Amino acid sequence: MWGNVPMKNGEVRKLPQANSPVWTVQWSVMGTAKMPYIVSRTGHTNGATTSEGWACSCPNFTQHTPRTECKHILKVMMSEGVKPSAPPVAALPDEQQEAFQKFLRQQAAAKVPDGKARPLFTTGRRFR
Repeated sequence: MWGNVPMKNGEVRKLPQANSPVWTVQWSVMGTAKMPYIVSRTGHTNGATTSEGWACSCPNFTQHTPRTECKHILKVMMSEGVKPSAPPVAALPDEQQEAFQKFLRQQAAAKVPDGKARPLFTTGRRFR
């Protein structure tokens, strides 16, 4: 299809599905490296994919856990019109994520400015 046409920085190309029977869909994403990275999406998840089944061959994805979408996966999502999911909060279990989200809503309702924490103890002796 593209022959020997070199890829440009930021270009995304969908690869033929026959190239990889394991992955359902693959894309080639050119960044600033010499060779493009391969972004894949499968129907199942495991430790090598995100919670939605995405994977990338870039070092940012392969060398970090928990697996989250790297910029190459986000670029493919944008080109395919897929909305990224909300990232998990520090890989907490679902019930703790819900409790943390509730806490954040309470803090927003109390109008706590960002970066300014309320003092832990409001009364008592102050140390110098």
